[in-house]
Amino acid sequence: MGCVLSSIDEDVKVGACKERKKAIKQLVKIRGEFSDSLLAYLKSLRNTGATLRQFTDSDSIELETASYDVAEPASPLLPPPLPPFLADINVPPLQIDPTLSLFRSTDGKEMVEPGEEDEWEETKTEFEDEEAEAEAAVMAEKLRRGKQQLMEPVEENSSAMSLYGKDTTALPVVVRRSVKTLEGIGKELDDKFLLASGCIKEIAVLIDISGGDTLLQQNSGHSDRKRGNSAKVFSVLSWSRYSKSPPSTKDGGEFSGHSEPCKPGAHCATLKKLYVAEKKLLKALKEEGVAALEYDRKSSLLRKQEDENLDLVKIEKTRSSVEKLQSDLVSLRQCISETTSSILEIIDEELLPQLVALTAGLTQMWRIMHKSHQAQALISQQLSSLNDNHNTLPNSEDHHQAIIQFETEASYWYNSFCKLVKSQREYVRTLSKWIQLTDSLRDGQECSNHSSILTICEQWELGLNELPNKETAEAIKSLLSSICSIIAQHTEEDNNLKRLQKLERKFQKCRNSLAEMQQRIDGDITDTSPKHPIHHKKTETEAVKKQVESAKASYLEAVQYSRTMTLTQLQTTLPPLFQSLMEFSNASAQAIEVINTPVKPEE
Repeated sequence: MGCVLSSIDEDVKVGACKERKKAIKQLVKIRGEFSDSLLAYLKSLRNTGATLRQFTDSDSIELETASYDVAEPASPLLPPPLPPFLADINVPPLQIDPTLSLFRSTDGKEMVEPGEEDEWEETKTEFEDEEAEAEAAVMAEKLRRGKQQLMEPVEENSSAMSLYGKDTTALPVVVRRSVKTLEGIGKELDDKFLLASGCIKEIAVLIDISGGDTLLQQNSGHSDRKRGNSAKVFSVLSWSRYSKSPPSTKDGGEFSGHSEPCKPGAHCATLKKLYVAEKKLLKALKEEGVAALEYDRKSSLLRKQEDENLDLVKIEKTRSSVEKLQSDLVSLRQCISETTSSILEIIDEELLPQLVALTAGLTQMWRIMHKSHQAQALISQQLSSLNDNHNTLPNSEDHHQAIIQFETEASYWYNSFCKLVKSQREYVRTLSKWIQLTDSLRDGQECSNHSSILTICEQWELGLNELPNKETAEAIKSLLSSICSIIAQHTEEDNNLKRLQKLERKFQKCRNSLAEMQQRIDGDITDTSPKHPIHHKKTETEAVKKQVESAKASYLEAVQYSRTMTLTQLQTTLPPLFQSLMEFSNASAQAIEVINTPVKPEE
């Protein structure tokens, strides 16, 4: 029996079917990864904007400058017309449930993990006066040098100021005069992040709403992340304007197939149907191969028995087996034919319209993002006009928690961007491989839809290879590095504060001790020698007081240095970041848009 199965596996048709089944199984998996990465990227845009806004809320740097807004287009952006080879394909308009969203869990409540509060325990190590003064002097000089470097004029990045590259379509800009603050700029950037993140309806055909893609089942998209303990930071990620409850998914995967091939979740359902059909076809092909071999063996045995005039009972038994095998072969071959036709029909009537709808939706999504990032590139240039206001008020705990949360979301943004680039390429490559393998199912018959899908895959993959994804990933990574440096400076500032608080406690202890000594002798000091305990205590108290004053100066220097450093990092990082995002989104839109652009006839 093992030899029989081995020979069946070596059959050309069985081998080709096994390869197709493996490819479609991989495609089902990669579709989920592609969908998850898109949802994660949208979520990361929303959360990055929210935490940037939260971080800049606690600052008060202001200067009169210009506010830029990209004018709304006169008419809504529409999907491009179908190319000639798709003109006869019936692609129904995408029907989107207005409540479909990825930003809230199924119970409609935001889930917040309680953070662990870090408690600082006072150390009992005593500072020597001379060492403390020397350390304070070194720290003060270090901070002054660092601040002096940061206060030097920031050169405008020429690449960031050039907002309209050769491949970028410039949109009209409306300029209005207003008093801008860092908080106001953060709010405007957040608004554009929100606009860019609201593109779920454009990719709804790709998402699995029946069983729920991974990110649709998670509130945050990265529930294992560490959170700060600031309720204010938590609340900014759960604003109601960012969230809508998703629709019931009970019947989300049940589509009417041929009549509505582009409903939300339809592409996932179609790929699963194709996988089931490929499994069924492979099973039928193997059974047909085994039955055919057994039929040949039984037929040969029957002829031999008839030639040798053996017992009629044996002959009839063998003839019955032959007839049964013949009936099984007819049934299996009919199943193979029907399953093959079903696969080809799904490709023609469901898969192709879905790919047209998906590519049109992705084009629209990247257009919206391009518009948002273009506005952000203009808004972020206002940062160069802001100056430090020399405010030495301590940064709040909310501010510190906000920068930590900002770092978490920027890291997630970077990872989701990299996964999106990788999964999209793998999806297109695997789809192209599988559709090429289905050519053997057509028995040499020409099919325009089959070639149309191949054309889509080839043009899509070619466009993806030209994207500036490495430059954009580096720009996001640069922001992440800047945030990490700000956090490190906050840690240094916190260490200065702890040292100041410790010295203040020591100073208070010395004062109390001196007061007790003075009270005991009731102000009558008969021994005026410098060696008298009360004179020694006064000297000690004055020395500690000087340490407190020095530590306070160092701490205030650290506070001011943190604020100056924060502004400088934002000034040097955000404009080129949004410039890079603008170029990437524009290139992505053009790369996919060409798929559905009619080819002009040669003159």
